Amino acid sequence: FPFTERLSLQAGLRYTHEKKDFSQFVIRSDSQRSLFLPINPFTGAVDTSNVSVPSSACSDLKNEGTFFTCHSSWNELSPRVSLNFQWTPDVFAYAQISRGFRSGGMNGRPTNISLIQDYKPEHLNSAEVGLKTLFADRRVRLNTAAFYNQYEDMQVLLTRGTTIVIANAAEATVYGVEMDLEAALTSAWSMRASVGYVHNEYDKWRDDLGDYTWRRLRNAPEWTANLGTTYDLPLANAAHLRFGASVAYLSSMYLDGENSPVLHAPSRTLVDASVFYVAPDDRWEIGIQGSNLTDKRVLNSGYNALQFFGYAEGYYNPPRRYWLTYRYRI
Repeated sequence: FPFTERLSLQAGLRYTHEKKDFSQFVIRSDSQRSLFLPINPFTGAVDTSNVSVPSSACSDLKNEGTFFTCHSSWNELSPRVSLNFQWTPDVFAYAQISRGFRSGGMNGRPTNISLIQDYKPEHLNSAEVGLKTLFADRRVRLNTAAFYNQYEDMQVLLTRGTTIVIANAAEATVYGVEMDLEAALTSAWSMRASVGYVHNEYDKWRDDLGDYTWRRLRNAPEWTANLGTTYDLPLANAAHLRFGASVAYLSSMYLDGENSPVLHAPSRTLVDASVFYVAPDDRWEIGIQGSNLTDKRVLNSGYNALQFFGYAEGYYNPPRRYWLTYRYRI
């Protein structure tokens, strides 16, 4: 809705209905008995005196405790409202609020009856203000945004014995600012850069095992930054050489929700570069690309199983690599 030629309002509303059905049949491979119910060591019979599961969305155990089903449905409204102002043809400002959700579901790998549970959708309330600008005769673009996000019924991974389950155990606040810059310094030389700061903290994370509000969100570095450049060097036959280089920085972060020290990834700076010969009509090109040129090795993901399996898994980023690339445009 345009209030004036420069001031306008945008609004939207999405309604979502979701339904999920889940069923599972589990037996012990040796005894062919229920995994979820105790077995009498003398008779080998399953103890069916208590077959009630904790979740109202899931049925009680059937077939001597080997089978159960779960059914859940959710109705969600996701609104978004944005107030926009075109200061000048090259300066645009906005402020928006929105609400979204992540689907709920069921824990798919319970190993005892107490873990047969469903979990609710996770909700996010988001507010953002930003400024998009063009200057230097539209050869430079600078976008800036600040955001404030609040998570409700946050889905977190919890370790329960030998099983990982998902539960709505937390609330969190994440806020920060990010800037993106693109510049055509000359007709042959361009640059791009970005920087972001994110502060994240749990407002509440309490479950039956304790209070974990002090933890940080997983895969959430406080600082991120990127800098890249491309330069085209003309050649005598109307072809050109295209040089490219980029540097990416991530500050340290935890790779799991439990903030395990063994899965604390340090900060890293990764460098990539390339050089291509581009044919006169841009029809084809051939070149060499290199990634992670400093051969920096850091953890990218992992899984902590020390409490019940006695080991932890970690997956590192790829080492230094090179490619010879040929492209042909039809």
